[in-house]
Order: sequence, then C-alpha cells, then structure tokens
Amino acid sequence: MPVPLKMPQLGLTMTEGKITRWLKQEGDAVEADEAILEIETDKINAEVEAPASGRLTHVQAQAGDSVKVIGLLAIIATPEDTDADLAAAVEAANAAAERGTAASQAVATSQPTRRPPPRARPQRPGRPAPPAAAGGRVMASPVARRLARELEVGLSTVTGTGPRGRIVESDVRAAAEASAATPAAPAAPAEATGLTAKQVIPVSGIRQVIGERMSTSLREMAQLTIFTEADATALRDRRTALAQEAADADGPRPTYNDLIVRHLARTLADHPLLNASMVGEEIHCWEEINIGVAVALDSGLIVPVVRAANTKSLTDLAGETADLAERARTNRLSPDELLGGTFTITNLGTLDIDGFTPIINPPQSAILGVGRIVPRPVVVDGEIAVRYMVILSLSFDHRIVDGAPAAQFLQALKQAIEQG
Repeated sequence: MPVPLKMPQLGLTMTEGKITRWLKQEGDAVEADEAILEIETDKINAEVEAPASGRLTHVQAQAGDSVKVIGLLAIIATPEDTDADLAAAVEAANAAAERGTAASQAVATSQPTRRPPPRARPQRPGRPAPPAAAGGRVMASPVARRLARELEVGLSTVTGTGPRGRIVESDVRAAAEASAATPAAPAAPAEATGLTAKQVIPVSGIRQVIGERMSTSLREMAQLTIFTEADATALRDRRTALAQEAADADGPRPTYNDLIVRHLARTLADHPLLNASMVGEEIHCWEEINIGVAVALDSGLIVPVVRAANTKSLTDLAGETADLAERARTNRLSPDELLGGTFTITNLGTLDIDGFTPIINPPQSAILGVGRIVPRPVVVDGEIAVRYMVILSLSFDHRIVDGAPAAQFLQALKQAIEQG
C-alpha cells in the first residue's frame, strides 16, 4: 500500500517548509526512518525521515520549493503497488492537504473577536491583491512557485484562480505572457557601474528569513534605541570568583552573558511592559519571562530560548545557555527551543563592539544589546580611576512603552549589574 510523505509540522507556528536538499532521488529504495530530504523553516533546519520502507516515487516538489504543512512531498511505494494505487494515493494526499488548510482557516475565522477587524490597507492602482496565507505569505502551489522563479515572475503581482485564491501554474504563465507583451524599460548595463563582482552570494535560507523578519520588525514597529554605560567592575570580579569555583567543582563556568541574563530576568519582573507584545490592538504583558539568547552562526543568527529564566539559579542558567549555544552551532536544536521568547539579549562584546542598535525580534517589545567590558578612566568620588565599563543598548517598541519607563528599566538593570 502506498505511503504518502508529507511536510511535517515542526512547531505550532510553522505553516510551511522549504526543501533545501533531497538526500534520495526519485526511484531510489529507502528504509523506514531513513533521512531522505532536508527542509528549512523560519526557525530551524531539519531532516525528514521516510515513514516506511519502499521506493521513492511521485516526487511533488524540488529543492528550493516551499510546501505547506501536511502538503504532499512524495510517495513511498511497495513492489505490490500498481499505477492506479499510486495515482489514488497522490489524489487522496492532495485532497487531505486541501481539507487541512481549509479546516485551519475555518477555525481561525470562527474565533470570537472582541474588537472590529482592522481596516484593510488599499492596494496600489493597477496591482492585484495577492492571496496571503497566515503570516503574510502568498498562497501558491509548489509548481507555481518553481515556475515563477524560472520565469522571473513576482508572485505578489499574480492573481490566483485556484481554491481560495491560491496561485496555480496557469496563473504564473498568464502573468509571464502579460509581462512579455508589455515593453520593459531598458535596464542600465552592468558594466555602466564600472564595478566587477568579486563574489555573488544568493540570499536564501536562513539569511533570507533573517532579512524578511528584520525588515518586517522595522516596518511594523515604532523602534527607538537608548543607551547607558554601567560600571561592570563588580560583575567582572564576581565572574572571576565564580569561574574559579566552577573549575574547582568541575561545573559550568558562568559567562558575563549568563550574569547579565540573570539580572535581566529579575529586572523584567518589575517592568512588565518590556516583557510584552502587541496583539492586535491590545498590549499583552506575559507572565512567563523567557529570554532569547542570540547565537551567531556562519549562516546567520539563531535565538534559542531560556524558559522561566527568572526562576533559575546562575549555575542552571550557565549550563542551559552553554548547551543551547552548542546545539545551535551543530544544528541540533528542536523547534520548541526556538519558540516562546518574551525578550532577547544579543552580545557583541567578544567582537570588540561597544554600542549598537539591535533590531527587536517580533513580536517582543524590546531587545538588549551588550557591548564589550573594557577598562576606562572614569570619575569616582571626585577622582579619576580605572573601572571596567560596559555600554547597554536597549531597543524598544514605542507603541508599547514610552521613553521614561524604558529608561527606568535600563537604569534598574544598570544598578543590578553594578552590584555584581
């Protein structure tokens, strides 16, 4: 009996996944639980395993295609399956995927609302309104997406004629033909710039996701950044002492970031607007304090989450953040470990950066940037002394919190750091 291979749902917020690479080719034999393709979501990269043993057939999407959750990827066939069996399995899987999409949309639209829906933003003249899925993505079949890339057609300019306005292959071909019939303005020749590209880097994968999320963050939030400088001498002394204790006990060695995360989590408990999100026309202040800790990868940035950070000891925080960072760098994080953050911290101190303007990780209301801890001459009790100083950069959403409350939060955090 044929077994459908479907796009898995890796986390509650996942709506679609992008195929990055097939590890098996159509016609290859596969074993149950064997990894046969790699996918990428807006949160994580993962391998998809075969649900059964058999032969890989009826591959529906190629590398680079995006497929909705529970959408059909391929069929695992057995030697006894006939062509009719395989065709019926493909039809049934596609129908189930369509029903799943319709059901999720029905559930979403049936929820009671306590306020009128926001007014739709008018479309620009001459541009059709694109069908959008949850999260603002244009709804299009995998074949349509692949064809749009081949023909260089922007899906946002195509009107869908499929079920619920979904863009299908014929829509893309029609848009390409219409575009070809309209003379395009001559483009400036590349050599006119007098520049030669040393390297051309495609913007895809996690780099593309980061670009989209950060652009959306700046576009949809009223972001403002404020700075302060804290005396981290006591923090440095404490970290030195704790490192020695950890070495003697063979335990996790706390970093400066661990100490600051602990102070940050406790300070957030007294400043709920900095641990909040804008949900529709309401501000939701979260009970949980879950700190996202930014980790730099060669391919971009990933933010695993330390849950209930305000309830954990420094030793627990040090162990958990070290473990999350290591598994982030080796691509072994689970999707759930990237969800549920209420505040983010990003530290560029190890790269000799003093201050910067971090971009908020939506839908959070703020993000803290930490610079390097460096000795500087400062005035202490009327005399010049050498102290270890650190610049703290707080970006916040002005729709949720005003400048004075944000400054009071940063002031409280500064005082906590200065106490060690």
